[in-house]
Amino acid sequence: MAARIVWLVACVGAALVPALGPARMSEARLTSFPGWPASLDGMPLDEQPLTSGEIRFLEEMPGRIGRFRSGGREIVLRWVVEATRNLHPSSDCYRAAGYSVEPRAAVRGDDGALWSAWRVERDGQTLLVRERVYNSRGESWTDVPSWYWSAWLHPDAGPWWCATIAELEK
Repeated sequence: MAARIVWLVACVGAALVPALGPARMSEARLTSFPGWPASLDGMPLDEQPLTSGEIRFLEEMPGRIGRFRSGGREIVLRWVVEATRNLHPSSDCYRAAGYSVEPRAAVRGDDGALWSAWRVERDGQTLLVRERVYNSRGESWTDVPSWYWSAWLHPDAGPWWCATIAELEK
């Protein structure tokens, strides 16, 4: 019986941990947006309109979302000012849109940064996708869950950028 009580207390405590986290950032932090970068990986970015799903997602996210094209690649940049469960891996979005998702080994970008990677396929179209989260301190994460706990424990380390790049498989 005592083991059940300890287990129950541990479960309730774990469920409450996110509620005990840092308070939401001030509106001033949201207005400190530096603007979208002009290029990524040395290639210019051409801003595109957001999809209806991205607009809905933005309503609950503490930050901003931008969609871009660059040299045949589609890029989504998310700028986030606090730890949030609303920032999730884009592989979840691909699954929700009916793509099959196959994880791949992490890849290094031209600048040496490590990116998570996967292959997605739907209706005969195959994309290679890579993603990473990073901040201005030079810290980076290849997966959103690791970023979340780091951001939750160190809220002053933000804001953060989450970059997702998708391109046709060659």
